[in-house]
Amino acid sequence: MSLLILLGCGESNLLQQVASDYFPVDRKCLWYYSSDGDTIEVSGGEVRPIASRDACVLYTGAREEYFYKSAGEIDRLFLKTINAGDKEDTLFIWTYYLPGHLLTGDEWNENYTVNDTVFGSEVSFSVHIVGKIVERSDDCCAVERTTHVNFSSQQFGNADSTVESYEWYKKGIGLSRAIVNGTEYNLIDYIFLD
Repeated sequence: MSLLILLGCGESNLLQQVASDYFPVDRKCLWYYSSDGDTIEVSGGEVRPIASRDACVLYTGAREEYFYKSAGEIDRLFLKTINAGDKEDTLFIWTYYLPGHLLTGDEWNENYTVNDTVFGSEVSFSVHIVGKIVERSDDCCAVERTTHVNFSSQQFGNADSTVESYEWYKKGIGLSRAIVNGTEYNLIDYIFLD
């Protein structure tokens, strides 16, 4: 007999609960992080329709990040805006961010690509993500992730970036610590507003 049957829970409800417990991006909250002597405020909880989904918005200083929580996983949105004079077009890719079940040793290696014609020019936008749940305890989850983003177009130029991160998520709180391309961020305070 499985643990899910013993608990009397449906599998999708349990998966959603676990993902929500460690990444409560859908709750109204303020998180404060310290990095190199600076304090960074991150706010979450707004839900906005974007790129065909109701996305949870995180304001991280000067930019917004978008996440979507389903019963089986958490996805992240990558956007590429192309400007041509007074015209603008945006390419978007929803990517796999975290599995719903968060089991130690789980790995993912995902490639996403959009090839399109924008303002008469061929463009390619791709995201490649390699991730692993390094450790999961009752109240903490550690994740290694490498994210490679590439944009190429003869008319609009090329852009290429890689982000290597090690992230710690704390149950009921969210991201508690991260090392992103060698820069460390530590949670110093948080306030849930709902």
